[in-house]
Amino acid sequence: MPIWLTGRKEELTQVSRALRPGRIVTLVGPGGVGKSTLARAVVERFRRAGFWADLALVDDLDLLRSTILYAFNASSLGDAATRVGQSRSLLVLDNCDGADPDWHKAIQEIRLTLPRISILATSRRRLGFREELTIPVNPLATESTPGLRVAPATDMLALRVSSARRGLWQPNAADMERLARLARITDGLPLALELIAARSQTLTLSELESVFANIEPGSTETSFGALSGVFRRSLVYLPTNERDALFRLTAFPDSWDEDAARALDVSRSELDGLVEASLVVALFEDDTIRYRLLDPIREAIQAELSDSSSVEEWRSRLALHFLERVQPQGVRPFRESPTDPFKIRKDLASYIQAQRWFGRRQMTEQCSIITIGLAITHLLQEPRSQSYEWIRAQLTQSEADHAAFGHVLCCGALAAMNMGEFDEAKAYLYRATTIAETQKSRFYGPAA
Repeated sequence: MPIWLTGRKEELTQVSRALRPGRIVTLVGPGGVGKSTLARAVVERFRRAGFWADLALVDDLDLLRSTILYAFNASSLGDAATRVGQSRSLLVLDNCDGADPDWHKAIQEIRLTLPRISILATSRRRLGFREELTIPVNPLATESTPGLRVAPATDMLALRVSSARRGLWQPNAADMERLARLARITDGLPLALELIAARSQTLTLSELESVFANIEPGSTETSFGALSGVFRRSLVYLPTNERDALFRLTAFPDSWDEDAARALDVSRSELDGLVEASLVVALFEDDTIRYRLLDPIREAIQAELSDSSSVEEWRSRLALHFLERVQPQGVRPFRESPTDPFKIRKDLASYIQAQRWFGRRQMTEQCSIITIGLAITHLLQEPRSQSYEWIRAQLTQSEADHAAFGHVLCCGALAAMNMGEFDEAKAYLYRATTIAETQKSRFYGPAA
């Protein structure tokens, strides 16, 4: 069993038995306990067709629907049903901590449209859905039992330390006693164990004990307590440039790539150092590397930065960077593939969230309008594209009333005519005309 699943054999078996079409299984536990790791193991171990939706940023029903559709790379649930077919598959809804009663309708739509799909969710609390089965994911035991000579938390820490030292270290009896004391400090939280193990590359076990001594174990109901204490001690031994880079990276609400990190003056070597320290996770997607902060680490950093005036500046720089990236004549990667709305929407999620934080509604609208425009361009090139339903929803729901959106409505009318939706085309043109009259400005291009 992989190191990161040490002590999780029982939960892994329990989840595999519980999953069945139409049922929602929720892994419930504190931040840093390994819920997402366990969910990934379920997808990989049981060779199911897996679809992953990270809902950490979702704060309304429309964003929930679009995020789930993005996981299927689909523009509608009907399109998703076509992609899934009759095979049994698994949808993972990760980080459902913001779930509210309005989510029930969207989840029910998925269950009705995709009757053969199983749903696995992760959250710090029960979601309250019908047909929901909750499976607790608790911290690893820190004390041995008659059936276990070594406590699971101690075993995991020993394996992680050995891995950090490239397998060139084998613990003796005295080492295992030190590791057991360190494991108790962490409350058995796997993420806290990871942070301690990462420091073992440069510190002896005796030095680790001195560094992390006197941390008060915290409540397992939150991400703080022991995890927060371990995190703060870890920062002391982080190089100054990497510590500063880590703080700047909290400006990203979701994952980011190396190009976006450079906008915040974070270099590749600093990213590699933070990955080595288990503070940043590297994700390999479509032959590229993206990075992200685990939510408990983000929360701990933000607690440290709560009074910092620099946060607003970082988010402003990030927002401007994403604005440049989404311009139709902008920089790579959109110059290489400028008409793929799904790829564009992935990076724009970070931009839009940054704008929500920064409170600049106009720039958020401009970003959304560019996205819709690019999607329409894609549709005009591929008349059978499944993107039209998404475009229709965006044009209908947007309350924008400035000239740029008028241009997009005119392009939307062309797209509607291309799809044979002539009544919708007339409605878009009428709305564009109303905007033009309201703005008392003259349109060019498609509206001439």
